[in-house]
Amino acid sequence: MIRVAVVGAGVTGLAAAWRLNRSGVETTLFEASDRTGGRVGSAEFSGRRVDTGPDALGPDPALDELLEQLGMTGQVEIPDPARAFRLTAAGDLEPFGVGGGAMFGLTGGIFSLPARLEEASREAGVDFRLGTGIGGIEEVEADFDAVIVATGAKAGANILGGQVSEALRAINGLSVTLVHLAIPTSRIGREMNGTGYLADPAEGRLVTGCSWSSAKWKRLAGEPAILRASIREAGQGEVIGLPDEEIVGKVMAELAPVMKIEGDPVETMVTRYPDALVVRDEEHAAAVTAARSALGEDSRIHLVGADFDGPGISRSIAGVRQTVDAITEGKADD
Repeated sequence: MIRVAVVGAGVTGLAAAWRLNRSGVETTLFEASDRTGGRVGSAEFSGRRVDTGPDALGPDPALDELLEQLGMTGQVEIPDPARAFRLTAAGDLEPFGVGGGAMFGLTGGIFSLPARLEEASREAGVDFRLGTGIGGIEEVEADFDAVIVATGAKAGANILGGQVSEALRAINGLSVTLVHLAIPTSRIGREMNGTGYLADPAEGRLVTGCSWSSAKWKRLAGEPAILRASIREAGQGEVIGLPDEEIVGKVMAELAPVMKIEGDPVETMVTRYPDALVVRDEEHAAAVTAARSALGEDSRIHLVGADFDGPGISRSIAGVRQTVDAITEGKADD
């Protein structure tokens, strides 16, 4: 039987382990932390459980297939109304496409996807090694027929070394700070008749987006209303390191005039993700190509994940399907 190691138990790693196991591969999943899900998580906030990472998914046939396999197709939720807005330079909100029309959520939250993947994979016999970090690829390479590195670019660079590491370190990162705010609807003067709004940081905005979470997802409806502001910064960022109260103050200074908010939030929560995203430009594409070329076409080591195949979870799942199929078909031909 083919033996494959998966390094990283975020959604991508979990999906890889699940698909490998379904293909008859003996699979071992290594994760440095004591939990699965990676950047996808949840927390109790204002009496409801909210996503502390991505709160929506994009359409992709590979993701549709995965949801069907997991019995989660019936949990797909489309925002209603599926309408997003853009914050203009003048401070007004104008309709911007159909934010949410293409994107969708899950009735149990996006965090229910890694939870279900872990449950199904354990039941199917995947060997989970939580709390087991991999310091270098040599720690697992010799014991398996193939290794899937399903981490971020920075972690992948630390694991792989050599020319691959050099290429991955050339990828520029973005830090993300998410701020959840609970505010009584009576103190919000702007109607939340959509999914939220996006703002252009080039116009000097700190908040790059605000999701009207309690209007966007049915499970989050109720009082007080829940808003989620997003801040993106190059590299390690500056705002991300500030105390919670300072971050909330900066966010409210921008949100209050846009949403016509009176008074302070009744509850707040700040979640920080250093190196959460990568800058997707020509340099990124060249770096990913260089890293995979350094591994070689016949390599037993494979890179998957949002930092390589994204953006987003959906594209990552598509990369997983392609990679796993290549491994299983290639080994079957040996």
